[in-house]
Amino acid sequence: MGLNKEKITEMKRLIKEGNENLQSNPKSSYDYFIIALQIAEEEMDNFLMGEALIGLAHASRSMTKITLGFKYAYKAFYVYHKVDHVEGIIRAHNFIGIFYFYSGLYEKALDHFLKAKKLISKEIPSKLIASVLNNIAETYQDMREYELSIPYYMAAFESAEETESVDYRSTIASNLGYSYFKIGDFKSSEKYYNRALEINRMTMDPICKSDVEMKFGYLMYEKGDFEKAECHFTEAEKALEETDNIYYKIDICLAKYLVSDELEFLKEANNLATGCNVNKKLVEVNLKLSNHYRNDNDYKNALDHYELYHTYQKELNELNTKNKMELLQAERNIHDNIGISETLKFRKMDQDKETLIREALYDELTTIPNRRFINMTLEKQIMDKNYWVGILDLDYFKRVNDGMGHIFGDECLVKIAALLSKEILKYDSFIGRFGGEEFLIVLSDSTVEKGMKIMRSLIEIIEKERIIYTYFNQQSNLTISIGAVFIDEPANSVNAIIGEADQALYKAKVNGRNQLVIANGDWLS
Repeated sequence: MGLNKEKITEMKRLIKEGNENLQSNPKSSYDYFIIALQIAEEEMDNFLMGEALIGLAHASRSMTKITLGFKYAYKAFYVYHKVDHVEGIIRAHNFIGIFYFYSGLYEKALDHFLKAKKLISKEIPSKLIASVLNNIAETYQDMREYELSIPYYMAAFESAEETESVDYRSTIASNLGYSYFKIGDFKSSEKYYNRALEINRMTMDPICKSDVEMKFGYLMYEKGDFEKAECHFTEAEKALEETDNIYYKIDICLAKYLVSDELEFLKEANNLATGCNVNKKLVEVNLKLSNHYRNDNDYKNALDHYELYHTYQKELNELNTKNKMELLQAERNIHDNIGISETLKFRKMDQDKETLIREALYDELTTIPNRRFINMTLEKQIMDKNYWVGILDLDYFKRVNDGMGHIFGDECLVKIAALLSKEILKYDSFIGRFGGEEFLIVLSDSTVEKGMKIMRSLIEIIEKERIIYTYFNQQSNLTISIGAVFIDEPANSVNAIIGEADQALYKAKVNGRNQLVIANGDWLS
């Protein structure tokens, strides 16, 4: 029986209406998506069913109904899987990760965000790519892994620049500034806060402006420029004059207290937090009040607020635990409702795909990307600029095989691949087995100095590992040599890049091995 065209048209209209009202009226959007889902189920249209489910997940998120949204996102994931709709699967992973993130289940959130990232290709909309990358960065930021968050924020910002979503770019720039602030790179932090404010002038979003000004104020305070800090806090307050966002107004009071040490600002923050029952802020405010009274030798009030601090902290912990348990129970229920056979089928599909991908693109011995994967990576990379390509070679490796046997040689390759991968992946970069005892690395979005520092550290790591082999009764420590080229503008061909790196590697071997040699055009150093 054919699909009812009128119903399909109605479904699409409802989904369109729902998406258009998500920000202004999520409740009405929710109702639109519910009706669309009912029609999609009647018509057995899996694609539109997935669209309606994703819409319901989005609307639930806007209404802060976390567990409900999580259920819809998970159902969307299974529905999109049935029709092998990659963009839909990415969206579903992204929303599942968001709901785990809101519940404090960071490892699970990261798992879904990274699965979404693996599926990204040129065909995926830039806004979705930016969202996934930003969510990975935010998760690392909340886990206080600030250095790990930075490359993802940078990549998210680049993707966001390809979209019309100006306010999203401002948010990412602000988050990037905060990560730099937390690692003590105040210059970079200031650069991105300024960029966020510059973008915000186009959107005039008061909440976003207030957030950036607040962060800027704390940066100036840490730098010891209290006058500028106060100016930024004042600008943050002005931005909120026509809004009802209590959460940010509490932050303004705490910022004013920071620069003035005036008790009235803490009292105002406490009144605001108590009025809207924001437990997280009540914990923070009451601890500050307790410390203030203790410094004034007012021990009665200090003790009262310290007890309140513990009460609210306990309630907050219980609420967080409850939210986590609800979400985990929802996850179990979803798998139960879908059925064991269906769940296993999807898992087997994933496993089969992963097996085929691994066999085609990964080296069997070292389990890192193979020559085919390297070529694919370089073909994508050549249109970029400011990146390194390096070829790493194990010094005198023939002596290792001849003196110790090929089994020991293979063990060395596996160990060195693991050591190099662990270090390279810290910088969200790429490493693969080029062939034999050679490896190839790509350090994306780098500088001359940063790349040289990373590659020299690789040489040191292998040398310090002390992998000892014997050749003709003489013991030696296994080392590596690297030939590398820095690409500062789009290149013409992959072969030209590899040729320059290979020439530099040859020079490293002629010069005595266990060293880095840089090639750039016609010169070597």
